[in-house]
Amino acid sequence: MAKIPKLIKAAINFTKSLPEQVLSQGQALLKGLTGNSNFTNLPVDLNVFKADLDSYAVSIADAKDGGKKAIALRNKLGEVVIRTIKILATYVELHCKDDMNIFLLCSAEHNSSCGTQIPV
Repeated sequence: MAKIPKLIKAAINFTKSLPEQVLSQGQALLKGLTGNSNFTNLPVDLNVFKADLDSYAVSIADAKDGGKKAIALRNKLGEVVIRTIKILATYVELHCKDDMNIFLLCSAEHNSSCGTQIPV
């Protein structure tokens, strides 16, 4: 009987994540992908992703005062960042050649509940 390989899967559930955690994971992913020769044809321009992360960081700081507009902007930018993280994480899953070392170069974290999962 053929052995089914364990697939590497990024765990990208941000349901209970604080904005600072999402920002931190996005920055780690950006750092891991920048200049990484294993991932050359990315579906997202990393300069745009960096700009989104920078805007999100500013909005997090602005929302600390509790203003409704600042919180709404932070939440909107957070959705953009999360969507981009999910796109990049899926790309990394599919293009890491099932090599955990390559996958981990992108600063992704591991979650073993479904094969081999890694939160990005």
